[in-house]
Amino acid sequence: MGRERVLGIPYHNVTTAEALQQIELFFKDGKTHIITFLSLPTIMLARKSKFLRVFLEEADLIVPCGKHVYWAARFLRRPLREIIDPSQLAKLIMRLAGRDVEIIHGAPRPGDVRHSLADISRAKTFGYNPEYSLEDGLSETIRWFNDKQG
Repeated sequence: MGRERVLGIPYHNVTTAEALQQIELFFKDGKTHIITFLSLPTIMLARKSKFLRVFLEEADLIVPCGKHVYWAARFLRRPLREIIDPSQLAKLIMRLAGRDVEIIHGAPRPGDVRHSLADISRAKTFGYNPEYSLEDGLSETIRWFNDKQG
């Protein structure tokens, strides 16, 4: 299973089914394995933290999770094959492990996105028609920020 990189940070471009299949193999081989989810905040932190980069380099399975990573990878022309919901994948992993666990989400942290709705289909029913695609809009926004920073 080959690794890919986004912003220099490694990950495995797997689907939920492939991640589960690999994790099942890990369970069967009896060895200790490092499995981690790669979120957008983790990518940004890993770019600054040598410790986290080394940890990710040593991980056996790095699962990119969430729509933010999906869109960032797509924008950087490294498209992921599937948007993986980390909560759903964690539940499936626990079921595979024969565990019954409840996932408890912590309190929001500074900078967390509290509400996000990327689907504009309802807005289109009210006559909204975007002037830019998501990718074009992000490209123009990044270009604007780069121009402002000099």
